Amino acid sequence: GQGLGLRESAIRGTVEVGAPIITSTLTTVAIFLPIFFMEGAVGVLFRQLALVVAFALFCSLMVSLTVVPMLAGNLPEKAGRGRDAPAWARAAERIQDKLADWYHQLLVAAVSRKWAVFAVVALLTAGSAWLFPRLGQEFFPQADESQVTVRIDVDPELQLESLDEIVAAIEPMIPELVPELRNMELDMGRRAWIPGLSGRIRINLVSVSQRSRSSGEIAAALQRELDIFPGVRLRVAASGEAFNVRRLGVGGEDGERLAMEISGFDLAALDAVAAQVTQRIEDIPGVVGTRVSRETGAPRLAARIDRERAADLGFHPERIARDLQTLVGGSRAGRLRGQDGSEVDIWVRLQEARSLGREDLLNLAFISGDGRAVALQNFVSFESERGATQILRRNQQRVNTVSIDIGGRPSGDVAEDIREEIFNIPLPDNIQVAIRGDYEEQQRAFRALLISLILALVLVYMVMACLYESLRDPLIVMLSVPLAASGGLLALWLTNTTLNVQSYIGFIMLIGIVVNNAILIVNQANSIRQSGGSAQSAAVEAARIRFRPIIMTMLTTILALSPLAIGWGDGGEAQAGLARVVVGGLLSSSVITLFLIPCVYPLFHWRQTESIRE
Repeated sequence: GQGLGLRESAIRGTVEVGAPIITSTLTTVAIFLPIFFMEGAVGVLFRQLALVVAFALFCSLMVSLTVVPMLAGNLPEKAGRGRDAPAWARAAERIQDKLADWYHQLLVAAVSRKWAVFAVVALLTAGSAWLFPRLGQEFFPQADESQVTVRIDVDPELQLESLDEIVAAIEPMIPELVPELRNMELDMGRRAWIPGLSGRIRINLVSVSQRSRSSGEIAAALQRELDIFPGVRLRVAASGEAFNVRRLGVGGEDGERLAMEISGFDLAALDAVAAQVTQRIEDIPGVVGTRVSRETGAPRLAARIDRERAADLGFHPERIARDLQTLVGGSRAGRLRGQDGSEVDIWVRLQEARSLGREDLLNLAFISGDGRAVALQNFVSFESERGATQILRRNQQRVNTVSIDIGGRPSGDVAEDIREEIFNIPLPDNIQVAIRGDYEEQQRAFRALLISLILALVLVYMVMACLYESLRDPLIVMLSVPLAASGGLLALWLTNTTLNVQSYIGFIMLIGIVVNNAILIVNQANSIRQSGGSAQSAAVEAARIRFRPIIMTMLTTILALSPLAIGWGDGGEAQAGLARVVVGGLLSSSVITLFLIPCVYPLFHWRQTESIRE
């Protein structure tokens, strides 16, 4: 302030900006209130973010209204001011003055041609509406976590030695095919949820900055090169979901991000529908592999008892089943107590039972009730079949699942194509098909985030209406929100970023951030208008006065988010969507708001409007 000391200037400046600072802080805090009460995976992931940001904003508000004025008021009178300032500071001051002059000239021209400004805003809004459905959608972004997993599934009848031979053949091929290899981890055996034997090779890659290929490209190349073993189901996938998301149980294992769940009561009908679904979706772009949970079962011999023949020979079916169990699988005959008091089960089984073939079993002699030895083939026959290793149920219905590996496209887009494709499949009675996995979580999260977005808009308007004691001025401020949405969508499109949970959180954050610039202009215009100026001249003068703080806050926020928006480092893409939305929305909203708000403000206060005198 000219003619005022530093202390008086600090006090007057604090009083002048106190109301807009409080308003902008409360509006920013208000947008995080719905996030804090969200449920599900999104609530777990972002509740801490809402709490930390809200607390930090309150602390920042206290510091800006107390500590900062105190420090500013106790600076030396001429320290760093005028001719005593460094050369770079004087140069920066001249640049700011020049920019402010250019902006004022452009603003005067824009205010005199309001409808041109409104046309540009309408064009941007229409462009964002056109752009929105063309963005890819997924639950969480696929990030390069420098890890690729090779999973080998073999038929249940093969032994562990056979799987070991296959893995031993694949293992030396990987260093030759993947020069980006850092190390490997290997495990194999039988898993409870997978029929047959399964091996897994986890390939850890060097950092993203040290290689030219992404983990997805490496996985695709490995799939082509290793798919040479007959009778082996080999799947290669890049581990691309954030670790904290996997800990919540969201998304599939080893790159599986979608699953088609076929439910009903008839297992044969479930298998038939699963085969149709697999055939229909294999050619959809983005589907790189499928696996049916019931496509392979364990081989077994089913014993068919001729009950009438067995009864004539003096055999009861229950006894036949019990004796077969004892001969082949073994049964507990008692317990042996040791000298130290320990007990060990005594099991009885036919010697070399595992090496017996079908003919050997049929030739076994069973003793009938009257003491006769009768060959088993006289009343029992064996049939080869495959039995289910497990029967999954959901809501008391049997379930067959088609797991789908996704690559090269967002999972949400692939899921939409799959939905359209399977819609035409004729389903038997009492059979339902549903999409599970990421798509299910995505739909649930997007609905919750949409509600949070609407609540954030309502809360921001209510806070400003209470503080302004007006319904018109908050509407002026809220006009900056669509401009921010346009910039955020454009930023996603230019950077080839999908619309995901992180992006949605970025749009919600934008609501509280971008209104701060409009609040500064509207609050300053109200103060000028109370001094007797017209609404139009007050709006132009307020925009000129607030030009520097608006540009400064915009640049500081953009510079702070730039490293996150670039997505440096392993897994950097996981958080990049949020930062890109905020950077793009803040850039577009700040620039256009500086011209739109001065044009709109007089329309809401038309009784005080008069021409600008240049």
